[in-house]
Amino acid sequence: MSGELEDEIGPAEPEVEDPTLVDADATDDLAPASADDVPAHLPDENPEPDERHTPGIWARGLTIAAGREVLVGPLDLDVPQGSLVVVEGPAGAGRSVLLLALTGRMRGVGGDLEIAGTPASRGRQLRARTSVARISDLVEIDDPLTVAECVTERCLTDGVPTSEGSRRMAELEDVLGFRVPRNARVADLSQLVRVLLLAMLAQLRPADLVVLDDLDEGLSPEDQGRALDHLARLAESGPTVVVSALALPPGTPDGARVITLPAPAEQGEVLP
Repeated sequence: MSGELEDEIGPAEPEVEDPTLVDADATDDLAPASADDVPAHLPDENPEPDERHTPGIWARGLTIAAGREVLVGPLDLDVPQGSLVVVEGPAGAGRSVLLLALTGRMRGVGGDLEIAGTPASRGRQLRARTSVARISDLVEIDDPLTVAECVTERCLTDGVPTSEGSRRMAELEDVLGFRVPRNARVADLSQLVRVLLLAMLAQLRPADLVVLDDLDEGLSPEDQGRALDHLARLAESGPTVVVSALALPPGTPDGARVITLPAPAEQGEVLP
């Protein structure tokens, strides 16, 4: 599969219905809280047995509300660290909202939530340990940029030295099993390569959890499966990888965790 992808690229975003619900301070806070929060290297690909069972996502009674209306939940989640997770649900079900909540970038979160042992109540620390590859229109890459410029831009955003970012990019390409020419323009990349590039950029600053919204946007069912195969390799290297889609893509890797969100009419609980 990686060979097919290299041949394709040449040698080697529910929508957030109410933007006011997004934590404005948090969306600007993509950089780490401090240098001490940033791991010095990519997560160990062969963790000790006890580390394998560290909960990547743990939640009890997790809800996300706008005023008194519950948009998502309640959810109980137990996801081991290093898992690939697919959040499926129709438009308006709260997929984007859930991804923002998992990364500490959403208001109105209730219940108990921990990401790799960090409680949601420690918002800045949670944001420093998580990373957003794509969320709706809030986080994306620009068509006119080259891949090299995207790497530099993300390094500046995440507080990573550009030389270190370039080294990590090469490591991530090895992990995912393909390479992207640095002089290629984003506009010239296929949607599949664009999605995988977004995931790699999100890990230039290694994070415990990476989220990518709207996996199925512009991707054929076959390419959704191909993307998930590569993202599963990323998850196996350490981070929990969470993607969203309208429906579970065909060819979803065995072992992937699935979170199914109901249609809005099936939720709609009103808080007391």
